Amino acid sequence: MPPLPAYIPQTQRGWLAVLLAAVLISVGGMALQRGGASALPTTAAPRVGFLAPDFTLPTHTGDELTLSDLRGRAIVLNFWATWCAPCRVETPYFQALSQQYVDEVVFVGVNQGETAVTIQMFADNYELTYPLVLDENSQINREYAVFGLPTTYFIDADGVIRHVTPGAINQAVLEDQIKALLAP
Repeated sequence: MPPLPAYIPQTQRGWLAVLLAAVLISVGGMALQRGGASALPTTAAPRVGFLAPDFTLPTHTGDELTLSDLRGRAIVLNFWATWCAPCRVETPYFQALSQQYVDEVVFVGVNQGETAVTIQMFADNYELTYPLVLDENSQINREYAVFGLPTTYFIDADGVIRHVTPGAINQAVLEDQIKALLAP
């Protein structure tokens, strides 16, 4: 048998990565198949089809919000900040649709690293009525693998992530995603 090379050539590294990914996906699929729908895991980097990571955070009004307490209703979870220009553009769409779908969908804004006073001024300026939570140390942003603002997660009534939109979203696309979330 010839000796193994001291390194793996560049062309073979790609194939090894593909093979490793295929094995991991297969093993994960078998684990889900054995556990059934009730065994949907949360993940370190949440993905469509997986349970949304739970959290409890303070709201800008001093209350607390726990994501899992909202089960039974669809959730639009928007990661944002007051200094984020695209966030300011899409905020009126979120407010309008939160009123239009008030009985069917819970909108939650997860603010990244700002104070309750700053968030309250923003909420007053935009006349926001949906809950805004304070992620002061960006822990939840990290758990949800938010690498840029805004980012929006669409979560069904069972707590399963159904769609993720990184970046700004316009009102028509936002409403289309809500309708898809509510479709039987």
